Amino acid sequence: QFADSSVASWGVGQYLNIANWSGVTNGGGTDQIYFGSNNSGLTATQLGQIYFTDPAGFSAGTYPAMQLASGEIVPIPEPATVFASAALGLLAAYRERRRLQRVVQALRLRFSR
Repeated sequence: QFADSSVASWGVGQYLNIANWSGVTNGGGTDQIYFGSNNSGLTATQLGQIYFTDPAGFSAGTYPAMQLASGEIVPIPEPATVFASAALGLLAAYRERRRLQRVVQALRLRFSR
């Protein structure tokens, strides 16, 4: 855990590269790295200087960092992963809505008799 670094001067053109991270993208897990205790522990410029290389559970490659409300930094999943998760969530919501509509319709028929 590092102190809040938002007022510290980081070198231009220098990067923090975190290799083989195996945490959890919503916080916690095996590897945890904190800058301060909230999401203002780094500036946007500083976050832009942090990269994760080959994090566990991701396709091989380099990923930018984001800072959670707890101050923990985690890799940002690739857009395809985010899109697939969102699509599955929307599909599940659509199916649940259709199911609930059928239930409500059946109840209306039952009580209208």
